[in-house]
Amino acid sequence: MRWLLIALLLLPLGGCNSAKHQLAKCDHDARHAYPPPLQSPAYDDEILQCMGMNGYEHDAAKAGCAADASTDDHACYVPNHGLLLHY
Repeated sequence: MRWLLIALLLLPLGGCNSAKHQLAKCDHDARHAYPPPLQSPAYDDEILQCMGMNGYEHDAAKAGCAADASTDDHACYVPNHGLLLHY
């Protein structure tokens, strides 16, 4: 029974590429809302909001994050395993 509890606690950690995959989905949605030559700060806000709703925070100080701390760099996101409420 103890192993089941441990497995359930580790379940939200997911795979190491999950931020990369989620960012691709968020980027796809943002590109539909703000097509490429017209990308704007709203495009970046869309990505940050989408990633936040899917359990990731943008962290420019994270090791591996590009110097410009771009919103489209998956290395700049860290999991936020707090309670996620989707309305």
